[in-house]
Amino acid sequence: MVAKQGWRILQDPNSLTGQVLKARYFKCSDFWNANLGSNPSFLWRCLLWGRQVLKNGARWRIGRGDMVQVYKSNWIPRLNTFKPFSIPSFPEDAKVVELIDARNQWKADFILEYFNKEDAAAIMRTPLPRSPKMDEVCWHFDKKGMYTVKSGYKIALRLKYPDIPSTSEDCSCYWKAIWRLELPEKTKIFLWRAAQNMLPTVENLWKKKVTASPLCQICRRSVEIVSHALIECKAAGKIWKQSILTDKGIEVYKGQDMLEVWFQMSKRLCKADLELLGATWWITWNTRNRLLFKGEKINSNVSAAKAQAIVKAYRRVKHVGSSQAANREDKKHHQWTPPLARSFKINVDAATNVEAKTVGLGAIIRDDKGRVVAAAVKPSRLSWDVQFAEAEAVELGLQVAKEAQLTSIIIETDYQEVAGLVNHKKGSKTEI
Repeated sequence: MVAKQGWRILQDPNSLTGQVLKARYFKCSDFWNANLGSNPSFLWRCLLWGRQVLKNGARWRIGRGDMVQVYKSNWIPRLNTFKPFSIPSFPEDAKVVELIDARNQWKADFILEYFNKEDAAAIMRTPLPRSPKMDEVCWHFDKKGMYTVKSGYKIALRLKYPDIPSTSEDCSCYWKAIWRLELPEKTKIFLWRAAQNMLPTVENLWKKKVTASPLCQICRRSVEIVSHALIECKAAGKIWKQSILTDKGIEVYKGQDMLEVWFQMSKRLCKADLELLGATWWITWNTRNRLLFKGEKINSNVSAAKAQAIVKAYRRVKHVGSSQAANREDKKHHQWTPPLARSFKINVDAATNVEAKTVGLGAIIRDDKGRVVAAAVKPSRLSWDVQFAEAEAVELGLQVAKEAQLTSIIIETDYQEVAGLVNHKKGSKTEI
């Protein structure tokens, strides 16, 4: 919340609060470079703390480039850092405007000469306005470029706890890796419970005074934690020997926390192998339960085959279901609905070729009877992302409508985020 107040000062420096603070603490500077000063108030100390959060999430949206320093300012839109990696090869106080030519485009040859390949590619991917505009500060971690307390809180946690545990955004991708697996829901829930140490292993039952000993009831060699039941136990070992994942080095994680095992395997294995890994753990747990409670003998060959069968069967069913759903969606989308009487509907779309960095833009305008009034196609360059290309398609549709002198129009696009930005009266601070 403190960073929110700092963001308001940046967005409206002429507000009463901004003017009072400037007169007191940074007469000859700005909020970014203001010092603590002598005898500072508690409010000012809090604002400077919040400024650290802003410095890790705010960056400049390039307009003219005359307010942004090349090496000292945050301005390159990427996740790891907003500043160049390259060693400064011209004055450190040089402005971004020196990298832009008279046509308001990047000086490609100049940038390639003075910046390394990674920086040069990131700079030339940054969209520039068609006509020079003022540089503006935007929040990188919001689609509309506006600071949000939620995203600021995550950055504050990262600053305070650099080695923050698995609940952080940095590790959330490993949790998402579970839910994105093409496996039955009960198997994914099992994996989540295993990673959270929520399975009824003998150790967990012993902690709740349900059993007299925490030792594994199958091998009697070690305490039965989750990783022991699924990896180390001799019953699990028989299944792993028959699995096609036997050469993936799963045995090196013996004795480790199951959460750490999952994180490490998520880094090493592809999605298909992770699915088989999850299915094998599921079968291993069920085999263990049948042995303990029903006295069924372990057939490792059958168990390993069942794990593969689960993956293949689910993929087959999922593929059929997805195809049927896709067909229904196609039929739904193919049904064009006319606009109101005496109105016109503009349908726009963008087709991208990521490898060739090209975009094909298209727009068609029809009246309330479904008759085509105007249409246009236009090739373009993929300078940013798909969302930016879809926005260009909307712009093309508006240009066609303007040339046809149409006023009562409805724009229809299949990209929800672009539609949201068009309908957002306050606009967006990002490049789009």
